[in-house]
Amino acid sequence: MTKARDIADFKFENITDLGTEGTKVASGTTEQRGSTAGQFRFNSTTGKFEGRNASSFVTLEVTP
Repeated sequence: MTKARDIADFKFENITDLGTEGTKVASGTTEQRGSTAGQFRFNSTTGKFEGRNASSFVTLEVTP
């Protein structure tokens, strides 16, 4: 594939950014997690945001 073709095949999904409303991130249950490092999502099962590192999902917690 050419570089231009790679860029043309790239898709953004689940992204919405409407001014002050914020940016929508992927949302789903614990069972619907993906497996790609660098993912950021809202887990509707736990009600928390989480990110995936090289090997697992980590819950993002607020500073006490």
